[in-house]
Amino acid sequence: MPGDIIGIFTPDGLCAGQVEVTQPGEGLALVAFGNEEISSEKEGFDYGEMFQFKVYRQSTGEELLMEVDFNPALPNMANFSPHGLSAAKSLKLQALGVSELADNQINIYPNPTTGIFNLSMSVGPEKTQIQLLDARGQAIKIYEFDKKPNGHWQSFDLSHLPKGVYFLKIANSEFMSFKKLVLQ
Repeated sequence: MPGDIIGIFTPDGLCAGQVEVTQPGEGLALVAFGNEEISSEKEGFDYGEMFQFKVYRQSTGEELLMEVDFNPALPNMANFSPHGLSAAKSLKLQALGVSELADNQINIYPNPTTGIFNLSMSVGPEKTQIQLLDARGQAIKIYEFDKKPNGHWQSFDLSHLPKGVYFLKIANSEFMSFKKLVLQ
């Protein structure tokens, strides 16, 4: 809608770029800023970090998550690269849940891993979906599991996959979070 502000966020929740919608349906350019290496504070994206988009609707004060389906013809689909280029194929808005899960409530260990790792969450609703994404943001596999009495805990074996950087998109009706996973 006119007046909406689209923000691009790092996995740590830092806003690293924004643009205001003036003409719905027309193309927009959103610049994602990288982290300045000479500063001691993190100011933007590090190489390979996943994009997360949010929309602030000024007319209502509402915050929405924006799911983006990227054009695979461009090289840097869903992750940051200096001088990289991505383009959205489609967008989907959804209400922002109660909150994003705090980092201390999701644990991935060991990370880096040689293939077998564990994911645990101390809170969450009955059903949670985990998408394993490659470095370009393409879904490799989708896992779904139910809440267990003492929270969520799941073991994964990715030893069959090539070494590299992967991401876990963890989402349910209350939150969405991205976690980086390094396969050695």
